[in-house]
Amino acid sequence: MDQSGTDSGRRADAGAIAQIIAEAIRAGQHKPGDRLPAERDLAARFGGARGTIRAALDRLEGQGLITRRVGSGTFVAETANPGSEVADLTSPQELLEARRALEPQLVRLAVRKATPRDLALLDEALTALETCGEDVDRFGAGDLLFHERLAAATHNPLMQALFRQVNRVRGHQHWRDIQHQTLTRARIDDYHRQHRALLRAIAARDADQAERLAVAHLDEAEHDMMNRRTDAA
Repeated sequence: MDQSGTDSGRRADAGAIAQIIAEAIRAGQHKPGDRLPAERDLAARFGGARGTIRAALDRLEGQGLITRRVGSGTFVAETANPGSEVADLTSPQELLEARRALEPQLVRLAVRKATPRDLALLDEALTALETCGEDVDRFGAGDLLFHERLAAATHNPLMQALFRQVNRVRGHQHWRDIQHQTLTRARIDDYHRQHRALLRAIAARDADQAERLAVAHLDEAEHDMMNRRTDAA
């Protein structure tokens, strides 16, 4: 097994490839700021198509573990902290509290500062997300990427760093387990409509509407979480 932990039994699967690279980052095999191999080299290493590699990198970007720089390559995020215990210590309710404190202002900044390129990347991420069907894991990964790109649209490095930490918590197994307990196809479709409405408000430069939609989205997430707890009781 090489430094990325590849093995023939896990080839050509975007989720498995993303997990292998994430584990290598968390184990310190790739340090913050390190440049990852080019897509063609990763494709050769894992035996997957370039599209599969890009899908794996999308997942890692959504988790805040990597950043992509046009013309330069893919790098381990400077804020990646393999030893962080924040995700283990944060409850779902605490995560929602943090998101309520951060996201309304994040979308207002995106309204002010998003470029046409940012809007195109958000649309690209959302279009891919809308193909997930009933696959909760694909929805979770695509949702992380959409919100990561939303944070990038603020063009505020500190806001982006803060939201990467939020996304790392959102990518924790505990949160993924809750998604599996609460997300039905109908609920996923509801979230797709909410994301689309938010993107339209940002593109229209309507900060008040974007903030209202962000808060309503979080209200829905909290409702789902509380219903899950009630059903489990």
